[in-house]
Formats: sequence, structure tokens, C-alpha cells
Amino acid sequence: MRRREDIHTMRVMPKTHLLAQLVLLEQSGREMLIHQERFCRQQIAHKRDDERSKREEQRLQQKNRDRLEEMKRKQVEELAALKEGVTSFQRQIDAEVKEKLRIVCMLQPRMNVAAAVLAEVKNEASPFLLLPELMEEEKRVAKALKADSRHSKSSADCGAVPHWMRTCVAGSFNVAAILQDAPYRATVDDAVKVTNAFLRKVVVVRDVNDRSVVGWVHVRAGSDPATLATELVRLPAPEELPGQGHIGVVWPKEDFLELSRRAKANNNVETQQLLQSVLGMSSASLHCVGLTTHEFSKKEVDTIGSLASV
Repeated sequence: MRRREDIHTMRVMPKTHLLAQLVLLEQSGREMLIHQERFCRQQIAHKRDDERSKREEQRLQQKNRDRLEEMKRKQVEELAALKEGVTSFQRQIDAEVKEKLRIVCMLQPRMNVAAAVLAEVKNEASPFLLLPELMEEEKRVAKALKADSRHSKSSADCGAVPHWMRTCVAGSFNVAAILQDAPYRATVDDAVKVTNAFLRKVVVVRDVNDRSVVGWVHVRAGSDPATLATELVRLPAPEELPGQGHIGVVWPKEDFLELSRRAKANNNVETQQLLQSVLGMSSASLHCVGLTTHEFSKKEVDTIGSLASV
């Protein structure tokens, strides 16, 4: 009986074992699916995180680019505004300089006085002496021109122009000396011992350090340059001025050309020689110690004198 039961048990055991294996395989397969599902979910999550990170990175990069572009735009606008402000300030200074130094600018039109003053204003290392010196020269020239304006009514020969011409030549020399930082200044002095107040005045150039005379010239202007040249020859030499310092005679441009024409066309030999001797030491500008004055016309002198006389 016992043996018969064992036989049934032996028959069932392989099936039970197979069933256990099937259950184990099913459990293993289920666990594998769970692991695969978990792995896939992790991959999906990582991919989403990567995509999110990339989007965030792109967003931040775009934001940074936008911010950088905005900063550049603002910087360009600020630089443009600053440049416009500087340009406006320079125009304002230029206008003020030209207004305050109108006569000085006219005395040396080719040297661009306003630009030189602006350059000094912009230069932080500059001692800023140019503008005060030019303003002082402007005041001195204007005062002298205004004082000589009284001759405009009393004199029939070009009015006050012959008197203004001397001041313009001296002022033009001084402006050139100031702009080039040269230690020389020109003044209009009474040097010739004659009773005629006009004839005894000469333009004298001195060294500002020791006040020594480095050169002097006669300045003439009028309706008849030949007569003025004849008067010059008859004048006595200034005793207090060095003879070797005599530079010659300065004329307005049209008077210098007229004197040249008269010196060639005069039929009187003696007069022709006299005019040629004066012409030989004449010019339309003063040249001394490396400085040159402007070549004035009578119209320019009259304009400058009239401006100062207002």
C-alpha cells in the first residue's frame, strides 16, 4: 500500500518541479520586464532632462545674446550721445573763441587760431596759457585800433587805414609768436625824431626776456605809395634803434604792387632809383626771427579797424 502511494507521488513530482520552474521563469521574466521598464523610464527621464537642459541652455544663451545686443545697442547710443555732446561742446567753444577772438583770428587767418585754442583746451597736459595770452592781445589790439579810429574822419588819405595798418602788422606778428610759443613781441613805438606823429612811428620787435631789439620796420599805407616812399628816404634814422635791425618797409598788398609798377614805369631816373631802393627793402608782410605776419589788403585792415571801433 505504501509502495502504491509512492508510485503516485513519483508520478506527480516531475510535474510539480516543472510547474515550479515555470513559476520561477515567469517571476524572472516579470522581474526582467520590470527592470527593462524601469530602465526605459530612466532613459526617457534622462532624455527629457537632457532636452530640458538643452532648452534651458538655449534659452539662457539667447537671453545672454539679447542682453549683450542690448548692452551693445545702449553702448552705441551712449557713445553717439557722448560724441554729439563733445561735438556740440567743441562747436560751442569754437563759436565762443571766434567771438572773443574775432580780431585775433582776422590778424592770422591762415594759422587757424580757434583750432589751436581748442586743441589746447582738449589737451589735459597743457598749461592753458594760449587763450589768456590771445585774449590779452585781442584787448590790446582793439584798444589801439579804437584809439586810431579818430583819424578816419580827419584824414583824407585812406582815413585811419595807414594808422590801423601798423597795429595790424604788430598784432599779426604777436599772434604768430603766441601760437608758436616764441619769446618775441612787436609794438608800435615813436622812434623817429620828426614832428609828424604818423611818420615817427615804427613797428619794433623785441625779445621778451631781455627787451633787446631784434628788428624794426616802417609800415606805410596810402593812396600814393610813391610819395610815401619818397618821404621814407628823407626820414632820419632812429637813434635808439640798431641800424642792422632795420628790416625794411611793410605795405598793404595793393600798395606794394603799385609801388612795384611805379618803380618800373617812372621816367625820371633819380625818382626811379629812389623807388627801386625802397622797393628792394619792401614787402607785403613782416618777416622776423622765423615769424611771418599776414599779408594785409587795405580792405582787410579797414574791416578789422572798423570792427574794433564799434
